[in-house]
Amino acid sequence: MSRSRGEPPQGLIDRNWPHEVALQMERCTGKSYGPPHAFCRERSVYRLTGKVSDGDQQYMVFFFSEADDAALFRKTFDGIPFYTEDRVGKRWKRPPGDVRRPAKRDPYDWS
Repeated sequence: MSRSRGEPPQGLIDRNWPHEVALQMERCTGKSYGPPHAFCRERSVYRLTGKVSDGDQQYMVFFFSEADDAALFRKTFDGIPFYTEDRVGKRWKRPPGDVRRPAKRDPYDWS
């Protein structure tokens, strides 16, 4: 898979911005572009977004380094949690919003 010049590898993005939220494309493009992107400018979000599809529905994926920012974004814009292991190329391996798995934990967090 190729990437743009200066863009870090996907593994680095997954490590540094592990909390991912997917929004339906029509909720964050065109006339709806402003609110989600303004929200992201003030938070711990990666400067580029990803794109995945599930059949005919397309989603934009936002990458957050802080779990609280991702949760607030998901709640504010009715986003769907997205897990890196569910990505197969540009397609979703599981149905969108399938939240059967527990949230990832930091192995060094003993709280």
